[in-house]
Formats: sequence, C-alpha cells, structure tokens
Amino acid sequence: MRAHYGINGSQWAILKKEFGDNLNVLLFNSVRLFSPFSDEPITSICLMLYCDEYGDFNNGLEDHKKIARAIFNSMDSESKVNFHEYMQLIEEVENEQRECKQRVDNRHR
Repeated sequence: MRAHYGINGSQWAILKKEFGDNLNVLLFNSVRLFSPFSDEPITSICLMLYCDEYGDFNNGLEDHKKIARAIFNSMDSESKVNFHEYMQLIEEVENEQRECKQRVDNRHR
C-alpha cells in the first residue's frame, strides 16, 4: 500500500504512529477517495482531483485528510509546485464565479 500511495519513509512513520496496525486497512479502504477508477499508483493529479471533491486537506482531522497530507509531503518539488499552481488556478476560478454571481444578483434587485 505504501508504494501505491507513493508515501515516503518519514511520512509512513507518521501515519504508522497515528494508525498503528490499522494503517494498511485504512489505506486499502481509502484508495477510492484518491484513485476511484484506477489501480495505478496515486499521483499528484489524483491528489488534485481529491481536493476538488473533498477540499483542502491541510485543515481537518479526518483520516483521509491525514493520508492526503502524507501523499503531498511525499511528492517531489516539481509535483508540489504543479499542485500549488493548480490550487491557485481553482481558487481564481471560484473567485471569478462568486463575483459573477454577485453581479447577476445585484442586477436583479
């Protein structure tokens, strides 16, 4: 499971300390959250899609958010940069959508 999730040694140790012997079962049961249609290893793109569905993993005590943090912390620098760029783009789009909705709402008042 560790290789499938791409979790490095230090992050694995953190998760192992948190979840003990239940870690592999937790990872097995959580795989659909990160890669619902594939048996391929989880990538930074999978983590991006996870965030689209479940939101920011930096805040939250849910087990799957702790797993998401471990995946992110295990990524190489280039993948982390790509991930941050994607999240910034999503935030910009969401802000534009809110502004547009507000303008439409203001016109109808």
